[in-house]
Amino acid sequence: GGQFYFCEGKMIGVSPRKGYSCFWIKGMRHRFLSLQNIGRFEGYAKAEEDNEFDRYAIAIWREDFTHVGYLPARNRKLYNYEI
Repeated sequence: GGQFYFCEGKMIGVSPRKGYSCFWIKGMRHRFLSLQNIGRFEGYAKAEEDNEFDRYAIAIWREDFTHVGYLPARNRKLYNYEI
């Protein structure tokens, strides 16, 4: 089984695919997203080199270019990850 959490009364499942990890997405409340923007989605993570609040900020974006939030702060290992 996966993890579940509630957002404004809606239960959202979080289960990693093989070879992937789960992370909390922070700052979603400050983005005023609709529930359709925070359910399951395809997207990507991008290191932000100019973030004034977190030197190792990693932004999470939906495939439709909606900025969803950030991975938890100070994640240097993921920030420096290269494919």
